[in-house]
Amino acid sequence: MYRKPKDEISVILAQYHIVPNYFETVGKVVKIYTNQGVFALKEANVNRVYRNNLIENVRSLQDKGFRNVVPIYHTQSGDYIVEFNTKHYYLMPWIESVDEKSDENLHFQRMFTSLGKMHNSTQKEKKVDKDHLQIHYDTLSKRWSKDKEVLENFIEVAEDNWYMSPYELSYCTYFHKILSAHQFAKGQLDEWFKKMKETENTRVVMNHGNLSISHFLVNKRGEGVFINLENAQETTPIQDLTNNYKNSFKTYPIQQSD
Repeated sequence: MYRKPKDEISVILAQYHIVPNYFETVGKVVKIYTNQGVFALKEANVNRVYRNNLIENVRSLQDKGFRNVVPIYHTQSGDYIVEFNTKHYYLMPWIESVDEKSDENLHFQRMFTSLGKMHNSTQKEKKVDKDHLQIHYDTLSKRWSKDKEVLENFIEVAEDNWYMSPYELSYCTYFHKILSAHQFAKGQLDEWFKKMKETENTRVVMNHGNLSISHFLVNKRGEGVFINLENAQETTPIQDLTNNYKNSFKTYPIQQSD
C-alpha cells in the first residue's frame, strides 16, 4: 500500500477535482482513498475502449433503466477517458463486494440473473445478413476441418510408436470420444446454419463481452453490478454464455459431485 500518491495519480485525479490521500493496487485497478470517498482508477485498453464504445455502452444501459453496471465518472471538462503519458484511464466508484464469502452457487445465480436483466433491457431485432452468415459458416467449417486433420494425424503418429508416452496412450484411448464430440458439434453447426438461412430476423442484445464472476460485484444494498465492460457490444445473447463457459473450462479437473 502506498501512503503517498504518485505524481501520475495526482495529475489524473486533479482533472476530476479529487485530491488523493493514498492508494493501493488491487489487481488491475488502483484503489484510491480520498476525503470525498473511495474510487477505482483503471488503465484502459484504448483500442477496446474506443472500438467497442465503452462510454456509449454504459450510458446506453443506464438510459434503458439498467442500473446493474458500475458508473463511469467524467472530468470537470466532461471527458470520460483521461490520457496521461500515452496511457488512458477512467474513474469509477469503488464497490466493496459483500458477496465474495457467500455461497458460490448463489453468487453465480445473482450474476446470471443480472445478465438476463441486461439482455432483456437491451434486446432488439436485427435483419440477418445472409452473406455474412455464409462467410461465418464457411470460415468455421474450414477451421474445424483443419482441426480434425490435426487430431487424425496425431493418432496415426502415436499408434506407429512401439512404446507410447502416457499422453499418447491416453489420447488413443479417448480418441473415439473426441471424434464423436467433433462430429456432434459439426452436426449442430449444420443444423444451425440451415435454420438461420430460413430466418429473416434475429435477436441481438448488449453483451458484457468478458463475463466472469470476478467482473460481478454485490454492493452493500445487495445489488449486483457489472464491471469491466470494455468488450461490451451488441450481438447474440448466447455469446456471453459460451465465452464464460469456454473460460471456465480452462482449468484443472475439479472433483465436484454437483
